[in-house]
Amino acid sequence: MEPVPRSVDSATDGSPVDDDLISAAVALGASSPTPTESSGVNQECNNSPTETHSEEKLPDAAVADLEHTFMCVMRVLSTEGNDDATDDDYAVHEANHISLEDYAQELAFLPDLTEPSVTDLDYTALNVKNLSFIGDQQRRIDEVLTTHEAIMISS
Repeated sequence: MEPVPRSVDSATDGSPVDDDLISAAVALGASSPTPTESSGVNQECNNSPTETHSEEKLPDAAVADLEHTFMCVMRVLSTEGNDDATDDDYAVHEANHISLEDYAQELAFLPDLTEPSVTDLDYTALNVKNLSFIGDQQRRIDEVLTTHEAIMISS
């Protein structure tokens, strides 16, 4: 399926209507910022670089308008972000410099996982047996523990 060229009138979603991004930006009204976008930021953003408001602009004028709009928007965005010094909506990420020497004590207590070891679970130990179980309950709990032994060992 090939893309179908559209006209400016058929573009209701605000998307570019042509592969030429400059003409699409001009068609969507990217000639100059609004006064609210540029108020108090820079006086040169209040004036449009090309004062002609005709439908047909030269490609150089369209590029100049687009560059001017981009610069004005970037100035607004860069200054608006720094307005409030008491704003707590940010986090400072300090660099972490970690080396193995910092963890020498912790590494000494880690088990050696390079050698396979057999874990033997004792279901007759005092912390497993419950004297309050009546009848068949202790045998059933032992069966459940034996069935799920792999889960207990891995955790």
